[in-house]
Amino acid sequence: MGTISAELEGEQLYLTLDDSSVFLVDPEYDVREEPWGFAMGHEVVMDMSVYRYARYVGKNLIVCFGPWNGNSFELFNRTWIGVQENQLVAIEVFFHEEGNFIVGVVPVELSPDKTGIIQPLENSLTISMNPVYEVRANYMLPKLMNTELYLKYERFLLEGLNHG
Repeated sequence: MGTISAELEGEQLYLTLDDSSVFLVDPEYDVREEPWGFAMGHEVVMDMSVYRYARYVGKNLIVCFGPWNGNSFELFNRTWIGVQENQLVAIEVFFHEEGNFIVGVVPVELSPDKTGIIQPLENSLTISMNPVYEVRANYMLPKLMNTELYLKYERFLLEGLNHG
């Protein structure tokens, strides 16, 4: 995956990967694995282990759906932390009574203002994954962890999230 483009039309999110594969991403309130990554609801996104699991199974993208309310900064904060720790990309889809909107979350080095947040133009954004892969190459934590052992037990957590 080299380029991710996202466009929000009403409550429907369309992802285009590498200018060829197009996916309609339906809202998710739990967690759902997709060929491109994970779709999850605002409660699941609070669990930091989901991001690590996504990274270890080779997923690059998290799409999170949630309401925009007084606590949305908490949701943003959790997604931001998960992205920074695991060098993923997230697209936040916020539902609001005045109109829905999306925001991109990337490793801080890759956003123009070093915040890790990419504001869309209208309701669309494009993110290049090549710089994310370069950041990953220099990040030591995944190289020091026992991925095989972690994945052996992390699958049970993910199953619990799907049924809990």
